[in-house]
Amino acid sequence: MAITASSITTSNTLEQLRTQFNNLVTDVGGLESGTLAYGALSATTTNTTTLNVQEDGTIVFEGATSDSFETTLTVTDPTADRTITLPNSTGTVITDASDQATTTLMTNKTNLASGDVDGDNDLLLVVDASAGVFKKLTPNNLVSSAGGLTSVAADSTPQLGGDLDVDGSKIVSTSNANVEIEPNGTGNVLLDTDLVVLGSGTEVGHITSSGAQDFKISTNSDSSSGNITITDGSNGNITLTPNGTGDVVLSADSVTVGDSGAAATLTSNGAGALTITTGGASDLVLNTNAGTNAGTMTFTDGANGNIAIVPNGSGKILLDGDGSSGGVLVSDGLIDMLTATGSVSKIKFYCESSNAHAQTLQAQPHSASSSAVLTLPVETGTLIGTGDSGTVTGTMLATITTANKIGLASIDIDGGTDIGAALTTSDLIIVDDGAGGTNRKAAFSRVLTLTDGNATALAIALG
Repeated sequence: MAITASSITTSNTLEQLRTQFNNLVTDVGGLESGTLAYGALSATTTNTTTLNVQEDGTIVFEGATSDSFETTLTVTDPTADRTITLPNSTGTVITDASDQATTTLMTNKTNLASGDVDGDNDLLLVVDASAGVFKKLTPNNLVSSAGGLTSVAADSTPQLGGDLDVDGSKIVSTSNANVEIEPNGTGNVLLDTDLVVLGSGTEVGHITSSGAQDFKISTNSDSSSGNITITDGSNGNITLTPNGTGDVVLSADSVTVGDSGAAATLTSNGAGALTITTGGASDLVLNTNAGTNAGTMTFTDGANGNIAIVPNGSGKILLDGDGSSGGVLVSDGLIDMLTATGSVSKIKFYCESSNAHAQTLQAQPHSASSSAVLTLPVETGTLIGTGDSGTVTGTMLATITTANKIGLASIDIDGGTDIGAALTTSDLIIVDDGAGGTNRKAAFSRVLTLTDGNATALAIALG
């Protein structure tokens, strides 16, 4: 209701006075009950339980100076009953546009430990600078809105509450510093992926150990399952290059070279020699098919080069078969026995009993200037030396066709066996054809023809 009582002048009647008095009583009652509506109220102190401001109403504060500037208190049209409670403390009310909003609200507040932050449910109060209002958001939304976590320098022990998604970005360091991943205690660094790529593409990928420790690659946590495979793209070579004078050590009882479908090749790099040696006093064993009898072991040299087998010091080259049916087979047609000892070349043939005796076949000395060729006999037999006591049979002498191979003085018939029967005309004798010609055979019948019936001469010839 509005104030209805009006002023009474000297010209008003008693009835008019009564009417206005009654209106005044009603107005005072409205003031007392709080139902009175008025356009403007000016008072130093107003004591009331409830002050209702009508639709689109405002409360205007002039301030300490009466001028054209005022502070107006108004509300947005409420959609429900709202209650704003003033704090039980002295202070300054902070508005959305207050310059002190960013500091005053944080003053004298309790610090929250990093481990107590609920990223999804805890709320932060921020000033939306573009809108000029306060807004709330969760810590996780703050990180997401800022494009991710930009710095954890202030947290000495930061922890992740979930997986770290780099979202196509990198983990980098500044000023050429290392990026270190160090697990706690006996923990390990696990790269849970099927492929790990090293290097930038413009530089060599490099894996090294820290300090003087060994670098170890194993499968299945050092168990026996799985293979370690090192490959290179586009048929490229795999190079193992030690530092300085270091060596490549394959510490295994067996090393397999090549795949199952092609021949394996072990070669030296460039013009350097390829040396294969054993550690300690162990033998060097080369075999095919893991030691079975399949396959052939071949040693070749390029450009018609020789293959030299040179023992160390006074060592010898031993070509040893299996001791029973096996032996040494030379499939080419020529063997050269050279010497660099100052002695003629020799071949020794040992007996069958513990190699107790040896027969030696040796060359003539340099002074003989001999390049003779000795051809082995066609038939099976035994060769006889100049010091042998064996008998030279007729079969053996049948190959002697050159004159003066056996001198007359060398023929000793005294120790021969008598024919044991009378001579016949078919018996044979040796004659020198033409005295100085070729030795030939002749039957006794020719002697009879020569004597031409001369019995006396024949008797003399026959003794």
